[in-house]
Amino acid sequence: MKNESIVYEIKSIVSELKEYLVTNSSQENRKNGESTLNNEVLPLLEFEKPRVMVYGIYNSGKSTLINSILKKDVAQMADRPMTDSIDQYDQGNFILIDSPGVDAPIEHEKVTTEFLSKCHVILFVMSTQGGFESRYNYEKMYELIKQRVPFIIVLNERATAISKNDTKAEQNRKKQLHEQEIKDIKKKVIENLIKKADKILIGGGMMFTFLKAMGHNIGKSLCENDKLDLAKELLEKIKKLFLDLIKEENTSETN
Repeated sequence: MKNESIVYEIKSIVSELKEYLVTNSSQENRKNGESTLNNEVLPLLEFEKPRVMVYGIYNSGKSTLINSILKKDVAQMADRPMTDSIDQYDQGNFILIDSPGVDAPIEHEKVTTEFLSKCHVILFVMSTQGGFESRYNYEKMYELIKQRVPFIIVLNERATAISKNDTKAEQNRKKQLHEQEIKDIKKKVIENLIKKADKILIGGGMMFTFLKAMGHNIGKSLCENDKLDLAKELLEKIKKLFLDLIKEENTSETN
């Protein structure tokens, strides 16, 4: 009953948006806006529950994440593609969906591609052990961006090679190296996504680091002060990309 009430409210908002487009937009903007609402928003409201797909390169930790969410072993773990179909698990408030890997055999991957538009959000799993740099990851992310499918990046952090036989100093050194590696990975992911995405949601301590770099007062919130320069660097890159885009649009309008 609660879900039905929410869907009704969203449909009412969509109707109001359509009315707004009719009275306040140009013909082209109205056409584009109505197309987005009719083809991307309304179809998703027909599903009884939100659909969350777990997606990513094989051996990145997809099965581990699914089993962790479900609190039971339902997804087979292996170092090669194992899933060749869409598997759905009803979790009460939402449907969790397992899919073939990003670089699965083409016939398996086609199954996933056809199902993407039927999902409300994608959990895009990446591994800290090399897989994050795979071009397949970013090609698929760019496709999701192009299709306007929202996705959340889940970074599967593999354990560090710390041994109980290591000295305390060696353990601390390895821990620091691992933490630096994770920060570098996050930077690379953001740098790749700002080239294509128009919206990137950053959470956790990283969010406050960016806010502080922008000059905001974050009080006692968690902040990586050693990464403020990096945050400023990324913000400058975003600003430059935005300004370059404005220049391109102005140039095309004058030609």
